[in-house]
Amino acid sequence: MSKKSEEVDIKTVFQFGLLLFLDVAGKLMTKITKYFPFSLIGEKIAWHYNNRDIIKAWDIISDSWKGTGTYFHIISHSKDDNFLHFIGEFEPRKTPLRTISKFKSKIEEKVGQGNVFFRKEEGDLYKINFIREALNIEG
Repeated sequence: MSKKSEEVDIKTVFQFGLLLFLDVAGKLMTKITKYFPFSLIGEKIAWHYNNRDIIKAWDIISDSWKGTGTYFHIISHSKDDNFLHFIGEFEPRKTPLRTISKFKSKIEEKVGQGNVFFRKEEGDLYKINFIREALNIEG
């Protein structure tokens, strides 16, 4: 075994360990930001307790594009009383409608028919709206 292959293995193990640590730390931060004094941490961080519905919808989107041969790049997100809004674009930009409908049907399987809405915006942008109650976030 050469020295270079050992270095690559160590880097890979370190990267995997770092990602695993960040995943565990994120779940822990989500739980503890529910309580004072950790609730004073700004809500702009993704791991904040008040953002758990956005994280769940984001995970549904990222899990749904796998296996479709395309990637949905989220540009922005927002939320109001009833909806979560995600604006993004497909990569590659000339994604066939058949692939987009497959992506949409995968999301509808996870959330339920009629709980997610797709709309084509100007240019190559798409808007995905989730009904917040459909995500089943207990509070």
